[in-house]
Amino acid sequence: MIINCIKKHKDSKAVKWDKTNLEEVLELAGTTGVVDGESLFLNLKDNTKGNIVRPGHYVIREGFGDPLVLGPDKFADQYTFGRSYSWALDMLKTGHRVCRKGWNGKGMWLMWIVSSIARPHDELRKFCNDNDLESMPTLPWIGMKTADNCFVPWLCSQTDALAEDWELAQ
Repeated sequence: MIINCIKKHKDSKAVKWDKTNLEEVLELAGTTGVVDGESLFLNLKDNTKGNIVRPGHYVIREGFGDPLVLGPDKFADQYTFGRSYSWALDMLKTGHRVCRKGWNGKGMWLMWIVSSIARPHDELRKFCNDNDLESMPTLPWIGMKTADNCFVPWLCSQTDALAEDWELAQ
């Protein structure tokens, strides 16, 4: 199975060679190859024999160059699977909207809200004078567009914080 993986916020795709998934490995690698015993020999773009893929090793595609091959330990050291909440926060802070593949509602997404001045509200006027309200800063917050087309403040659950299925909202 081809998986999404990330190396320093750079999206990549990878597949683990298990001796039964030749077509999938070659499709991801974008090349041809020859199986010799348990190993797969990938041909490079210039049609020379290149990378040797042993069982349990990963073939990684980063852009348009020749595929990378890494053993399981090096792959685990250099890549993470999916996209973490940390990635989602970075995307929010740079102006992108994000969502989770695992959310049930259609069209739900998050957005980073930055407002410099609190808007006077009739309820707040009971407790603060107008001068206080006009100079009261509002801190950034995360808002959610809900499945029923509302926009509400959002708090991260433990499930969301630990999820690896974050993506940019369409």
